[in-house]
Amino acid sequence: MKILIVDDEYDKVGEIVSVAREISKDIEFEHATTAVEARERICNVEYDFLIVDLNLPSVVGDAPSENGGVDFVRMMFHDSRSKIPGAIEFLTGKEDGLEASSQLVDSVGGRLTRYGYGANEWKKIMRGRLEMALKRRARARPKIDVVVVAALRGVELEAVLALPYSWSSVAYPEESVTHYFGSVESDGRVISVVAAAAMRKGMASSAALASRMVAIFRPSVVVMPGICAGMADKTNFGDVVVADPAWDWGSGKRVSDEDGRRFLLSPHQAALHPLLRRVAQDLATDQDTTRRILQGWPDGLPEGKLAVHIGPFASGASVLADGETIDDIKRHQNRDVVAVDMEAYAVMDAVSYSAGSFESRAIAIKSVCDFADGSKGDKWQKYAAFTSAAFMDQMLRDENFKQLIR
Repeated sequence: MKILIVDDEYDKVGEIVSVAREISKDIEFEHATTAVEARERICNVEYDFLIVDLNLPSVVGDAPSENGGVDFVRMMFHDSRSKIPGAIEFLTGKEDGLEASSQLVDSVGGRLTRYGYGANEWKKIMRGRLEMALKRRARARPKIDVVVVAALRGVELEAVLALPYSWSSVAYPEESVTHYFGSVESDGRVISVVAAAAMRKGMASSAALASRMVAIFRPSVVVMPGICAGMADKTNFGDVVVADPAWDWGSGKRVSDEDGRRFLLSPHQAALHPLLRRVAQDLATDQDTTRRILQGWPDGLPEGKLAVHIGPFASGASVLADGETIDDIKRHQNRDVVAVDMEAYAVMDAVSYSAGSFESRAIAIKSVCDFADGSKGDKWQKYAAFTSAAFMDQMLRDENFKQLIR
């Protein structure tokens, strides 16, 4: 649990920390002495518990303002950037005007306790409220840094769960899929990860799962790894393709007029966020990236060299196996298309609906297992799922990736 203490009296802060440490050694503390400093912290960090001095100075050097703590909390509520804590506790050493001050505190959803240095009564109250906050937090869904959405439980999710992230599974009674929690270290920082697979393949199911997981876990980044079909003249089995942009190749209007029956395209393109593209591009151009990926593959390899591509990626509701549709997409929609699948665009578009202080960014990382030409087989599916998951792993461990985590 993370606590922000906003108080300019250091002795009081020390007592508060001592009380909290009696309850749990795992509580993290941050301290601000003014309203301005506290507002900056609230905009950048999510706290579980806020403890505020009722009489608080606005800036360094100012005298404490009567009910300045309440004014700070009101400003926090009006600032759309603020990450509102789960509980707010006010402390005051004043004896006069407690009833009026309590009404002010109640008006902003807080609770007021009278503080006295060395006294025991406020400590008992504080212990009880901190213990309640700890219990509430233990039952709440954790905020996760990275959400991984797989289209298939077999092959694709299996490759992700093979990564050394110390996975543990949780089956929430109100959720239809099992969630797998793990973590990975990125340049000295621990990145929390949760992965799940859609119940059915296709855009609708993957978009629904991505939306649900973003709402529950509020991640900084959503990753969709897995397998795809590649352009035969541009890719090889196992090649990694990062979608930028992705679109629905079936989006448009079918008409019949004097020119005959035809299809009028109207696709929306979901672009990769520039910061995610930079991390992916740096890995794609690093010759050691593919070497590190191949070191972990224990079986045979296809002919040719493993490569990483960042480029146009088409998604659609149909499985392609005729060898013609993928060529039509290249001729009529984007001559630079690298690969096609059934989900990437849907996940990237679904995640784009997140906004505000919990805005998430999506990246689709798929690897080629066939060429959509009718000669489909399962020979390279596990290899493709492996290279996709391995590239994702390198991205999460990259020193620049942690800059994307809130």
